Order: sequence, then C-alpha cells, then structure tokens
Amino acid sequence: MEAKKKETKVYKSKILNDFFTINDTKAYKRTEKNMLLALRILKAMQTKKLNRIKFAEEMGVHPSVVTKWLSGTHHFTTETLFDIEEKLNICIINVVEPQQIETIVAYQIQVTQKCQPVLPQTMNYFNSDFKNILYQQNYQYGKR
Repeated sequence: MEAKKKETKVYKSKILNDFFTINDTKAYKRTEKNMLLALRILKAMQTKKLNRIKFAEEMGVHPSVVTKWLSGTHHFTTETLFDIEEKLNICIINVVEPQQIETIVAYQIQVTQKCQPVLPQTMNYFNSDFKNILYQQNYQYGKR
C-alpha cells in the first residue's frame, strides 16, 4: 500500500502579495516601517514572556486587536503607542526636546595704554641678539 503524500500548502495572503508588488517607494518604506514596528512590539512581548492574550488583558483590549497590531498593517494612534511603550517598558517613539540654541556673545576690547618695556639688568642670560631686538623696537617707538 502506497502512503499518501501530503501536499504542501502554499500560503497566500493579500497583505503579503500587496507588499511584494508595491512599486511606490514611499508606500514600500511605510509598509516596511510598520512591519518593523510590529516586530519590535512582538520581541518586547517575548522578552516579557507575554503571549497575545496576556498582553491584550494588560492593554485592556480584545486579543484580536493585538493580532492586528502584530500584523504590521495596523495604523497606530500616538496614544496607543505610548500605552504600548509603558506596558512593555520600551521606546517606540523617540520624542526629544529641541536643543537649546546656544548664544555666543563676542566682545572686542581695545585697551590703549602707553607702556614701556623694562629690560632689567638681571636678564643677562638672554643673548645679545635678543637685547638688540628689544632696543631696536624701543628706538622705533621713540622710547630709547
């Protein structure tokens, strides 16, 4: 007697067919992000060891709603995403404060005061070229 071979079922999904036939780049990226969002939620649920039913109870929704969330095709409200973040202790939406604009104030101060460089007698350790330069500078400015 010959054993019957089971036929392999081909999984068909309108959602997946639509996804793989998207020609619009913007729509493709949006769908991809929705699926990544669903994956992030699913991974957080698995980390907390929550199945769909337990998570639905914690969220106060029917398990079918969680199934929609995990499908990658659901359009979330921000309130729902904030609630999911709180229950799963994850960050989905990163809202940051705008950076404070740093004001830099530049001041330009001009001080004019007549000074006469003093070359003390104790500076004998400088070579004679350095002393000559100082004397030449003093001579140019009328300070001999």
